[in-house]
Amino acid sequence: MENLMQNAPQEPKSSNKTIIKGFLIVVLSVLLLLFVPFIMDLISERSQNRDSVIEEISSKWGGKQTLYGPFVRIVYRKQIRDEKNNLVWETFSSIVSADELTIEGDLKTSIKKRNIYKAILYQTDLNVNATFESYDSIINHLKIDSSNVISSKLIIGISDEKGITERIVARDATHEYEFLYDQYIDIRDSRYYNSASDISYMSCEFDTKKMDLSAVQIPVKLKGSQEIYFVASAKNTKVTLTTDWEDLKYDGNYLPEQQQQKQDSISKKFLETANWSIFQSSPMKGKYWSGNSDFDSYKFGVEFLQMSDNYTKVDRSVKYAILFIGLTFITFFFAENRGKLNMHLVHYGLVGISICVNFVLLLSISEYLGFDWAYLISASATILLIVSFVHGLAKDKKITSIIFLVLSLLYLFIYAILQLKEQALLVGSIGIFIIVSILMHFSKKIKWS
Repeated sequence: MENLMQNAPQEPKSSNKTIIKGFLIVVLSVLLLLFVPFIMDLISERSQNRDSVIEEISSKWGGKQTLYGPFVRIVYRKQIRDEKNNLVWETFSSIVSADELTIEGDLKTSIKKRNIYKAILYQTDLNVNATFESYDSIINHLKIDSSNVISSKLIIGISDEKGITERIVARDATHEYEFLYDQYIDIRDSRYYNSASDISYMSCEFDTKKMDLSAVQIPVKLKGSQEIYFVASAKNTKVTLTTDWEDLKYDGNYLPEQQQQKQDSISKKFLETANWSIFQSSPMKGKYWSGNSDFDSYKFGVEFLQMSDNYTKVDRSVKYAILFIGLTFITFFFAENRGKLNMHLVHYGLVGISICVNFVLLLSISEYLGFDWAYLISASATILLIVSFVHGLAKDKKITSIIFLVLSLLYLFIYAILQLKEQALLVGSIGIFIIVSILMHFSKKIKWS
């Protein structure tokens, strides 16, 4: 009887302790998640350091390049009536787009390292061929007399003139005209753009009686970094670009119609050739225009990717911190309830801190070895640390083995999700559903009241 009286109140006391400890573990988990914003800020800081180094390297070599044009620019005088109905001379300018524009280029890439960071640089030889209507047709369309023409120029625009490695000339069959930097030109509409600081315009005055505008050739040797773009400025714009970089992202408002991959027989390097063919019945919102409002609507090109973007992957892994911490704590809680383990809240806190440190370890190692090796090393170190800690508390090989298996499966599951892109949500949601089902099954064996 005495034993029964002693044992009778113990069950509710034990149940109350279980509920209280469960609640405290949840509170501790929430507190540990406060480390997540700190880790995210650290990732952002390191990523910004990387971007600033790449930008510094690019600024000395040549930045992201976009080729604008070529165009014909006619500046002329025309009589108009003023507010008092008097005839006065006014100066106008008109930009003429090409009928045909063909660009062919071979692009060779290289890697420039600065400490632990890498920048993708390139050099390219572009053969630009443009066909314009005849000069007389342009003058007739503008309804002006040739004697009223102030200047007739070919113009091109380049994002970063530092990338120009040789003088640029316009040629026809018999004549050659050199392009020079022209600070007085901006062919964009001033209502939409405040300045031309992001485009370097170059122009050459051509002989209107000798220049054959139907066969303009402009070789361009250009350096740049990270990406190269073109502008679909003609009725028919055709671009063929061959590059030795494997990880490419075709971007802009037009995608290539064809992509061919092959291996160079001499260098044994991977080569990819992309072909764009773009037809516009009214290029640049009209073949003749005085200022285009939106060049970006006609841009297209290729971006050179670094697939080992460790910061993005680490950032994604940190977003699963609730799974890392929550499932680890739940495993310990169930083991405790079955009488296999006895852990204080301090022990839970130490395990939680080790999981948070895991993300910092993952970030730091990934900067040197890449994400995959960093994940393997940091995950293995964290799992071994937690398992050895639990083994020291439980002195039970079976429970230690179970926790080792659960943690290993958890880290493998998260790694698999991180490798996926479009399917990550599907696989992750199914996996979490299965985990919740397992937890619900084991929770039925716990006496809560």
